[in-house]
Amino acid sequence: FFIFFLYSVSFMQKALFLNVVLPLLYVFWYLNILDFRKMVFFSIGAFGLLSFLVAASVSAQGNQGAFDLNDFFSASYSAESGVDYLVWRIVGVPLFSASDTLHVFFTQFSGEYLFGATSSFFSNLFFLDRVNLERIVFAYQWSWNETANTNSFYVVDAYVNFGFVGVVGYSFVVGQIFRLFAVSENEAFKSIWPLFCINIFNGSLVPTLLGNGFLLLFLIISFSTSRKLALHPVRLWFAPS
Repeated sequence: FFIFFLYSVSFMQKALFLNVVLPLLYVFWYLNILDFRKMVFFSIGAFGLLSFLVAASVSAQGNQGAFDLNDFFSASYSAESGVDYLVWRIVGVPLFSASDTLHVFFTQFSGEYLFGATSSFFSNLFFLDRVNLERIVFAYQWSWNETANTNSFYVVDAYVNFGFVGVVGYSFVVGQIFRLFAVSENEAFKSIWPLFCINIFNGSLVPTLLGNGFLLLFLIISFSTSRKLALHPVRLWFAPS
């Protein structure tokens, strides 16, 4: 944990801190190491440490500004403290990024569905011209950057590609994945459900499954949960919780 923590700080990848803390919270609860009161204190301590790291980053960047509720849900917001920035990053950014993605979709693409062109996997599979919508949205919010992207809620990505049919289809897959977490007998696997939740809240479903290794993990768990279900892996997806 300490080595991983130093790695996260050295590269200013503060979000990686959650990759350790969230599964640990589940493990501590499962092993009865922490009761509810201790879980609350542990969560507050983890949030405070993350706030400290963010505060150091914001201070180093020289971000200053008074709180303005009208600008909070926009890219022009300027945080006045580390905690303020952290709350804006967790709450504000995903929401206005979803709104900005829809705005770009309807104004620059005339609301015409992209049929998977936003995904490298689908664009290569169906020979589509790749549309880096996340980078286009970032350019709309701030300015063009060759490496920076704006991630948005998976439902928005499903809609701009396949409309409401995509929203229903993607949501069905997400629901079955959470069912897999629920019926699995592997507690280590169960401990990462908060990480999957954060990933799809802040990004697209397909890149989350392929780019972060979740799909491989789900396949391994599907075929190894038990001998009975391994012989009939489809049953696992529809087994009662």
